[in-house]
Amino acid sequence: MDDNASMSLAEVQVRRDAAKKDLERWQWVLDKKACNSCIHWTGSGCKASNGAVPPSEIQQAGCQAWRYDLIPF
Repeated sequence: MDDNASMSLAEVQVRRDAAKKDLERWQWVLDKKACNSCIHWTGSGCKASNGAVPPSEIQQAGCQAWRYDLIPF
């Protein structure tokens, strides 16, 4: 019986491997979270805070306004 609500072992493994790869990518994004990877950062200040320059510990760790650009070019 062909059941559209089921998956073979191979299909489950493919989905699992894809999920692992996706998780690794998002973990990399989180590990790089800092002002220089934020869409608000101009290189000399933060657009989200009217151009203010955050303290160095915030620049290294990012803040609540941190946003990741999903288009990498």
